[in-house]
Amino acid sequence: RFNDTLKDLPQDRIEHHPMVSADALPYKLAALNLDIALVPNKDTEHSPYKTPIQWLEYAALEIPIVCSMNAPFTEISSHGEAGVFIEGNDEDGWVEGMRVLVEDTITRNKLAGEARRLVLDRYDINKEYKSWANAYRGLYI
Repeated sequence: RFNDTLKDLPQDRIEHHPMVSADALPYKLAALNLDIALVPNKDTEHSPYKTPIQWLEYAALEIPIVCSMNAPFTEISSHGEAGVFIEGNDEDGWVEGMRVLVEDTITRNKLAGEARRLVLDRYDINKEYKSWANAYRGLYI
């Protein structure tokens, strides 16, 4: 069980929250004031078809990210650019990635800021709506 794995960690640093609706999620995430976000993704033949929405949500909120080094995350950024990417979901790598972001404020803030800028540059609906609308129109011509 997941909770058994965490029992030896400082319990005052671990929070459990109930599920919320999709509409409430951005507000809930922002209200949590998270130090870092963990976004694991098992590397399978289905990985390239998964959505990076969780990564994008954390990045938009400027929450520093430790994630798996596989699709769909590697299609957005790379290790050290806008997050800490862990090769092969290595347990020691995850611990080291968390340690770096917790202990190194400069790196944590730099990666979080770059992730947010990346999301705003590439996924801002105000910048992209015309190209999306044209693509949609192209489906029906």
